Amino acid sequence: NSTENFELKIYGKYMIKRNAESIFHSLVEEIKDFTMPNNIKIQSLCSLKIIIEASDNCLDKYIESLLFAIYKNCNHEEERIRELILEISEILGKCISQDVLIPTILRHLNDNELKTSGVFSSCLEIFAYSLKKIKNVSYENIKICLE
Repeated sequence: NSTENFELKIYGKYMIKRNAESIFHSLVEEIKDFTMPNNIKIQSLCSLKIIIEASDNCLDKYIESLLFAIYKNCNHEEERIRELILEISEILGKCISQDVLIPTILRHLNDNELKTSGVFSSCLEIFAYSLKKIKNVSYENIKICLE
């Protein structure tokens, strides 16, 4: 029985990884859509958590679109959505290369248009939550990005 569970996990992870990009894009579009009912958005966020964890860094190149989607939902009126956004931020810190994540978020924090768009505080919050989970944060990497 444990062998079957192990095989299911391996095959499931393979299928997720194989289809991660297309699933990821669909989920990000659902998250960005503010006409989407909250229950659907919650399901999309839960699915996104699984996709990010199973993707093994194959989503690094799409981090920008994901970040903008979660910035806009960080202050959502639905508490469960806000909680999921912060959970996803932590997962990003664990699963996305810090050489991709840190410079991308710092670039966003320095973007004048983003500063005036009302999502600057969300960007800071996402950065803080993702930093918590990055193993061996390269502060040199942060310093270089800030120069």
